Amino acid sequence: MPQNFKYPDVGIRATLIVIGTLITDEQRSIWKLTPDMICGNKRQGVLLLKNDIIISEQVLSSSVACKDKGSDEKDFWFFAHKRP
Repeated sequence: MPQNFKYPDVGIRATLIVIGTLITDEQRSIWKLTPDMICGNKRQGVLLLKNDIIISEQVLSSSVACKDKGSDEKDFWFFAHKRP
């Protein structure tokens, strides 16, 4: 199951995060990540509303995120509460 969070206070039924821009071998070495881990250095939110899907305009790029590691809930909150 993909990790997601609901934010009924702003009408969000589910917030998902998509990881993009795969990290380089140099970044992988710095973060001590194994070659089998799928990681990127950019994240963007996908917001599911009652009758709509929104892709966030904001992109987080200050750290590395990996597919099987999950993300901190504060990142989901950021995307859900910073939408247009």
